[in-house]
Amino acid sequence: MVKNRNTSLITNLILAGFLYSSFANLGKPINQNYEDNPTSLETTVESEKSWDNFLFEQKSKNPEGRIEYEGGMKIKFLDDGREIKIPSWINLGVEKPNQCSGYARRLASKLGYRLNQAEDAWNLHKVNPSMDYLSDNLKTGDIITLYNPKSKYKRRERLATHAATYLGEDNDGKLYFAEQRGSSTRISTIEDFLKKGMKPVKIIKTEKID
Repeated sequence: MVKNRNTSLITNLILAGFLYSSFANLGKPINQNYEDNPTSLETTVESEKSWDNFLFEQKSKNPEGRIEYEGGMKIKFLDDGREIKIPSWINLGVEKPNQCSGYARRLASKLGYRLNQAEDAWNLHKVNPSMDYLSDNLKTGDIITLYNPKSKYKRRERLATHAATYLGEDNDGKLYFAEQRGSSTRISTIEDFLKKGMKPVKIIKTEKID
């Protein structure tokens, strides 16, 4: 009987010690736990650095669709080293201002990509393969449509009011598009569009010209 009591007492003491240790750590901030175990913190930091390096190396090894852009109208394709100057809408043969869809189609063709059928920006998704805008689905030469609720081309039945051609992504992850807006031609980013009240709506898929 005494032996059983002693065994029970020892078991209870061990359990109490375990519970105390667990609850004592609950009150500590996460960084305090790292201070108590610096090796764990160092391992986490090193893991993050390794992951960042891995992502950078993957981008460097797979330059397809990547460009280098330093301002102006020139871009450099990193996969084949081509450097081209994005032409103005006049030099591309567009007849008049405010022909964003026509410019986007002609530029895609100059880059080596074919659009199934020409149409106004708000009808492109009806006559060409398309999908909702998601940056991961973009490839060079695709056309995106955008919607601006303050555009003069806004209509109740229209999903888009503007179009632009996707050029590529730089090593910092910034996406670049060429567009004819009014009587100007420019290279813009998604951030530029959003600042002007334009939201990407659709990706109009193009085919590479053999």
